[in-house]
Amino acid sequence: MTLLAGCLFAAALVVLVQLARIDWRTGLLPDALTQPLLWGGLALAWTGDGLVTLDVALISAMVSYLALRAVSELYWLICQREGLGRGDVKLVAAVSAWLGWHDTLWVVVLGGLFGLLLALIQLRRGIDLRTPRPFGPPLILATLFIAALSIAKQGF
Repeated sequence: MTLLAGCLFAAALVVLVQLARIDWRTGLLPDALTQPLLWGGLALAWTGDGLVTLDVALISAMVSYLALRAVSELYWLICQREGLGRGDVKLVAAVSAWLGWHDTLWVVVLGGLFGLLLALIQLRRGIDLRTPRPFGPPLILATLFIAALSIAKQGF
């Protein structure tokens, strides 16, 4: 791992943890943090030191954004309420720039499972599940897990 790659990866971890804290407290994932995360992933891919190549990073970010945005809009059309925020969509696009679309699929699936587990815990504690819950923290936990596996596998 080059010094640049190590610095960008460390910065990404700090940003991810901060995003989880902000989303948990406010229900928002600010563009001021998700956008640098996206550009950092693309920059690392551009240097050749990333987990994926630049073409994979670009395509992954675009496709994941469009796919999740379509899911979000479809949910809105059916239920007339937001089910997946735009910050969550941007977060997944940024994660895709770092991990590629294959690992991002696992992030979304695992994030959904973590979110379901959190909902079950809250249900058991008597918390009303009709209240919207942030999806960012489960997605970020899944991202950290999948990124660690990917780095271990590739020897980043």
